[in-house]
Amino acid sequence: MTPDRRSVLKGLGAAAVVVGGGVVGWRLLDDDDAPAAPATTEPPLEPTSSLAEALAAVGGRYLEVAPDEADEEVLLAALPALEGTVPERPGQDLRVLAPQASGDHATGDVIVLDGWVLSLTEARASALYAL
Repeated sequence: MTPDRRSVLKGLGAAAVVVGGGVVGWRLLDDDDAPAAPATTEPPLEPTSSLAEALAAVGGRYLEVAPDEADEEVLLAALPALEGTVPERPGQDLRVLAPQASGDHATGDVIVLDGWVLSLTEARASALYAL
């Protein structure tokens, strides 16, 4: 299942929040296939329910390509900064993942979902809301 355009755009907004208030690790490849510097954007000002829905859409897509991670314990183990709990307020509480997400981009630990490049941390955090 491929998410519709609105779900992808909501997911992109969610990803901006996931990486801590705006550092988005979208990497575009130039002609030499060298990654571009991360862009900085403002996080969306959407209600938590919309953000949770967007995270679920992105996370659901991630779980389609990584079904072996469709377990809350597995995902939380990969996201130690969450201290074993799924945040109730994703827009605020997922900021603790920013260093890990930035590190993923720096080391190339990314996944491409329908043309969008996400850190594994961002994808896994989103997947928590798809379960």
